[in-house]
Amino acid sequence: MTGLCPECGHENQRSWVLCDACGARLPWAPPPKARKKIADMSAEELNALFPPPREKPAWSFLQDRRVIWAILVFLSIVLPLLPFLWRR
Repeated sequence: MTGLCPECGHENQRSWVLCDACGARLPWAPPPKARKKIADMSAEELNALFPPPREKPAWSFLQDRRVIWAILVFLSIVLPLLPFLWRR
């Protein structure tokens, strides 16, 4: 089912909120929700929107694949050289 945009006359789906051609709000779209200002929100509402950052464990650098690959490459180069270095 389609309808025409009152601004530009473009044919739009009834499930759309904004016109595909001009971006105007379509008349069959539900009205926008009232938004609360951040200054008026309680601490619980702010924590729901912006949760506090979690503390990272000390070993969190190992979660990066690049670090693990760098360690593996380093060990694959250095470990075979260790017997030659210890002989001297």
